[in-house]
Amino acid sequence: MGKVQDNPRISAPQIADDLKADYKIEMTPQTVRNAITKAGYNGRAASKKDLCNGESASSLQRSMSDVRVMVWVTPNQHMLTKNLCGTLKHGVVCV
Repeated sequence: MGKVQDNPRISAPQIADDLKADYKIEMTPQTVRNAITKAGYNGRAASKKDLCNGESASSLQRSMSDVRVMVWVTPNQHMLTKNLCGTLKHGVVCV
């Protein structure tokens, strides 16, 4: 669960691939999701928050055009900075 704690945006297939490459253990992504859930994490969409810092709008628009960002969170941890997704509002870049 250290990978999930360090990087809450890591996906179950990525963890399954890492296990296969590092330890030669084959697991399906569903088994990985079951283990993460059993450890107390839940898969949720990242909360959107305006945290403006003055970056250029074009650099952030590319990353925001992606699909919904999912994160693994424990209860009461959804508003931590690493679990948030930046927004672009009224031409001002917010991350």
